[in-house]
Amino acid sequence: METNSPPTVRADDNGGSGGHVLLLAFPGAQGHLNPMLQFGRRLAYHGLRPTLVTTHRLLVTLPPPAAPFRVAAISDGMATCADFEDYLRRLAAAGSDSLEALFRSEAAAGRPVRVLVYDPHLPWAGRVARAAGVPTAALFSQLCAVGLIYGEVYAGRVGLPVVGGDALTGLLSVDLGPEDVPSFVAAPDSYRMLLDVVVDWWGSSRDWRTQTTSSSTHSTNSSGS
Repeated sequence: METNSPPTVRADDNGGSGGHVLLLAFPGAQGHLNPMLQFGRRLAYHGLRPTLVTTHRLLVTLPPPAAPFRVAAISDGMATCADFEDYLRRLAAAGSDSLEALFRSEAAAGRPVRVLVYDPHLPWAGRVARAAGVPTAALFSQLCAVGLIYGEVYAGRVGLPVVGGDALTGLLSVDLGPEDVPSFVAAPDSYRMLLDVVVDWWGSSRDWRTQTTSSSTHSTNSSGS
């Protein structure tokens, strides 16, 4: 069992004079991490100070990113786990405690966090930040069309499973084949816990959102749509 202490392991000053931004991607998911790093580089270009938040377990197995990032670690509750849903529950519990501690330690070190940018598959991170008085934004690393589909599922206008594009006629400007439908809604029982999390987040969250586009860039959209 890991401790919940959140030491910062790369304390290099990235030279930015703007606000301190924490970036929390889904642990171990490279397809979620890469857009977060790209977004962090853009923030640094505009003078902000990004800190990538990862887990202690990943920190000892993967090299930390280079400048402009500092790196901080939180606990995922365990060193190994064979059951994915159990891992998500433990990550939520231990991650919540150690993320709260990270906010306090960064403030005590003279680096108060101005914004948390987090993966919407980790909704507990947004709750912890808001309880600490830290504004939040969510980085959704899939296309806008995927978010639209999740929103329609949340609203009950599209049922599960979605096996083809017929159920989405009129919602999108393109026709989708079975291979184009997001796997979470095509096979909802494969990762049911994550599906429920992201559908609920997409339908009910009032966070600011950053969204992947077809050109691999990210634009900031206001919440509540």
